[in-house]
Amino acid sequence: MKIGILTFNWALNYGAVLQMYAEYKYLSRKGEVFVINYVPDYLANLYNPRIFSRPLTLKAVIGRTVTKVFWNKLRRKFREFIFNNMVLTEELNDSQQLAQKAKDFDLVIVGSDQVWNYEITKDYLKDYLLLGVGCNKASYAASLGRNEISAEVLELFKRALSEFNFVSVREMESIGYLKKYTRGKITNFAWILSSCLASRNGKVWLD
Repeated sequence: MKIGILTFNWALNYGAVLQMYAEYKYLSRKGEVFVINYVPDYLANLYNPRIFSRPLTLKAVIGRTVTKVFWNKLRRKFREFIFNNMVLTEELNDSQQLAQKAKDFDLVIVGSDQVWNYEITKDYLKDYLLLGVGCNKASYAASLGRNEISAEVLELFKRALSEFNFVSVREMESIGYLKKYTRGKITNFAWILSSCLASRNGKVWLD
């Protein structure tokens, strides 16, 4: 079975990388696994410090330059770990490339992390919902971040989640919220802990 993981593989924080790695290792027991290397510019740039975006004092320029050096070093370390321990697809930068690549897999699993948090993904939410993409879809511990979302975004969830084979979310509150506003059209919901708590043996990492 060929499985693709769609998550925030570009994120420069330990939680995001640990979740992705734990999920990857567990799923590797089930088949051939790839991290879908989806890197939309808007989201990836959230981790690019803007050093000279406006006139600054000399002290501020020095401080931001040091920050830039730090982030470049951190990015390099994260990239080394990810590419040395997981198999990634080629880099994909837009919705069309993502949709085409998703069709190569027997199953695409979205999550974990805050992949369904509109405050983060904005117009890219539809990509992390794989809206209209013809493939088998499931989510694992996907986070909405918050429960109060607009009617427009709710409509997006209604349309997209009806195409999923299985839906699991990180927050228990999100189950009732999505069930309520999808009017019972989607019943295959579950609450699941983040993948960073699962090991290759099916036990928690803390053991």
